[in-house]
Amino acid sequence: MDSFLTVSGESGGEISVERSRFIAAAAHVETEEEAFEFIASKKAKYHDAKHNCYAFILRNGVSRFSDDGEPHSTAGKPMLEVIEGEKIFDVCVVVTRYFGGVLLGTGGLVRAYSAATKEALANAKKESLENCMEYSIICEYADYDYLQKQLLRFGRVQSSDFSDKVTLTVAVRLSCETECLDMLEKTFRERLILEKKGEKVLPV
Repeated sequence: MDSFLTVSGESGGEISVERSRFIAAAAHVETEEEAFEFIASKKAKYHDAKHNCYAFILRNGVSRFSDDGEPHSTAGKPMLEVIEGEKIFDVCVVVTRYFGGVLLGTGGLVRAYSAATKEALANAKKESLENCMEYSIICEYADYDYLQKQLLRFGRVQSSDFSDKVTLTVAVRLSCETECLDMLEKTFRERLILEKKGEKVLPV
């Protein structure tokens, strides 16, 4: 997955169904730890609510959900399905329910938790990000222009530092990293010094 859609910061939404309040919050998270910290913060904020249901999906494929006391598969799973349908990653949604005195039934709960999740995501600022591997590349001045043009096929040149040689900081899309390294080896042979810096997520 080269690029993916996510949310920026935190957003919220609220719906009422038969006097029950469903308060939703969505936030950008990048790890399970961050997701559970966000969930814990909402449970602390709405500590008097009986249900704080959640769902989250990370770009590495990890997903979790919880009905938090609601009937099986009436809250967390429908919330997760909404997120999957929106094709959003690195996002956690928590929906807090304050019971209004009227039983909604399993179908009513599924619709309510789904609608609250959609509300929070609709209010969120979206951004498209790109999975990259960052490299530092040192080259001779004679190779710089051609190298830069070739690298643009595989990602982006983030910066160029000019001293006795040129040092480029480059973000290569993960899906074409092998092809890029092959090109560098065949075209420039041993004239370059490469250092892998690590994975990075950048705006498209």
